Amino acid sequence: MNDQQESALDHLLTTLDVAESEAQLARALSHRAFDAELHHGRGGTTTIASAVYTASRQAGQPISLDEVADAAGVDRSELGRTYKQLVREFDLDVEPADPHKFVRRFGDQLDLGESTMSAAHNVVDAASETGTRSGHSPIGTAAGALYLAGLVTGEHVLQREVVEAVEVTPVTLRNRYQEQAMLVGIDRRRWSPPLASSFDASGLSTEAINEQLDRFAILDLAEDLFASRACCTICERTGKYGHLLRNHYTQRIEREQCCYETAAELTEQLDGFEVVELDEQIHNTRVRCMHCGKEGPYHQLSDH
Repeated sequence: MNDQQESALDHLLTTLDVAESEAQLARALSHRAFDAELHHGRGGTTTIASAVYTASRQAGQPISLDEVADAAGVDRSELGRTYKQLVREFDLDVEPADPHKFVRRFGDQLDLGESTMSAAHNVVDAASETGTRSGHSPIGTAAGALYLAGLVTGEHVLQREVVEAVEVTPVTLRNRYQEQAMLVGIDRRRWSPPLASSFDASGLSTEAINEQLDRFAILDLAEDLFASRACCTICERTGKYGHLLRNHYTQRIEREQCCYETAAELTEQLDGFEVVELDEQIHNTRVRCMHCGKEGPYHQLSDH
């Protein structure tokens, strides 16, 4: 690395306020990348930015591609590709980004209280337990959880404020929080702070809980709400509440009849996918991944 590139690295680390331990790792990765000539065809700035992003990810810090790309003035997609190449080239161990850390970071930024933060963490946990997080950005998951938690605890925060703080699109925010509301069985027309803030059924009657559940009814209440015996009020299928959410309701939603008239309308609702060819059923609609370009039926790529 020459002096100009070293200066660019130092400037980026300062702009992003990277801790010294991560900065040292970023410097080491940058030198390794340049020594391996990974910057050829990509540009030195993108390579430097990918090293900083990789170092932050390895340290488990909540940082997004968008933040690094904006700070470095590079293309986000190119940064993402360079990051993946860096990980493959040096066989680096990088854990998936944890949405809980984004909940804490952006919850503090939005000045949300502990009860709302706790509710948001529980929403993320519920999404993990049912596999709904798969294929979704951890930042989008955190954004939806924070907005939903604010609604159910009464500490309301505007969608615009979440969008600006987390830097997600309004469509992504709406998709995530609406999906999460259905996932935990909360009727978005009747928010219930006692239930939704903790998802703890203790101290609540079955009748009180059922008043808040959208399309489900608890038949035999357990201390853990997700372990309670429940039924779907639409098809009357019974089972553990958590099991129904994971294997029944979310699958039925994926197989809903497509009511969108144009591919563009449905594309607005599918985070990360572009509709290529509409079908009567959403799960059979042919889509293209906006990140890698892979095409196929939505039910095959939704976890991709």
